Amino acid sequence: MTGRKFSTNRDGQPLQDPNAAVSDGQGGAYFSDAGQFDLNAPSTGRVYHLSAMGVMTEVAGQIKYANGVNFDPASRTLYVSEHLARRVLALTLDSRQRVTARKVLIDFAQQDATRSFTFPLAGPDGIALRPGLLAVAEYGEGRVHLFDRDGRHRNTLKVRCRSSIR
Repeated sequence: MTGRKFSTNRDGQPLQDPNAAVSDGQGGAYFSDAGQFDLNAPSTGRVYHLSAMGVMTEVAGQIKYANGVNFDPASRTLYVSEHLARRVLALTLDSRQRVTARKVLIDFAQQDATRSFTFPLAGPDGIALRPGLLAVAEYGEGRVHLFDRDGRHRNTLKVRCRSSIR
């Protein structure tokens, strides 16, 4: 990385709240710039790519609180948790970090295991990739959900959750 500090994107817009990052496998990184953590706020979250040469490029925008990110270089798929919309996006990228396909891979409102929640700001957070699986932490509910790469729910692990975040 460059060691430089960035306070704005290429267009001079201020970074809002950089949140999570993952290596691109080539010396650079993808990172989320969350936006406002408010259910009534507009969808201002973004995901950026920062190249090994220090060039920052917006990959995706209009995300309702961009949170966890992870990248599968084999399929060139960038997974992004759209926390306040309670879903996980799958972005297919070309070699220049441009989105060639964008889809909702997991919609928490459509899955039996994730449909109900008690914390009003609960939503998908960090994403870990394992062979054939995505592990998605659910902020505020003390759960980690396992999905296959097609977005089908496989299992839910319940973990202790401190009540202080509520």
